[in-house]
Amino acid sequence: MWRALAALAVVAGLLLLPMRAPASAGAEAWGQFRGQIVFSDVLLAPDFGSDRVMVTSLNRMRRSAVQEVTGFWRLHLVAFLDEPAAGEMLHVVARDVTASADRERASRGELPPLRVFETPSDPGQKILHMNDLVLTEAMGFQRGHEYGFTIEKESEGGGKEDVYAQGVITLR
Repeated sequence: MWRALAALAVVAGLLLLPMRAPASAGAEAWGQFRGQIVFSDVLLAPDFGSDRVMVTSLNRMRRSAVQEVTGFWRLHLVAFLDEPAAGEMLHVVARDVTASADRERASRGELPPLRVFETPSDPGQKILHMNDLVLTEAMGFQRGHEYGFTIEKESEGGGKEDVYAQGVITLR
């Protein structure tokens, strides 16, 4: 059964495609959430219709922890990039920041990632909307741990990656 769940997680990760933010998601939502990743355990609509509805909905559906369901955690997120993407590949990077020392190392860029998911971006994209990011124990995630997620631009020449947005989620 664990192999089947691990295979499901791999397939889900490969099929994970970002959605472009609709034209209706503008300055108000981006201004309020700039540089943040908003996590939810509820599937997020691809179009909220207006900034006001988007802000209200995300504030209502925002979660700091998600529950395990049948052996995995399913996250839905909207990342408000600190600056518009240049059309490069973006990395969704997860680090275990449960220990305060690891939190400090992560803030200095010294903590290696637990898992990196790649996703394409469009030039000028300011909002990255991703549904169905599946995490499993087979991938190294653990119940009760806190994970810092960052959206990072692919680095050139192996240097430190630029962070576009960040957030923390606890797996229950």
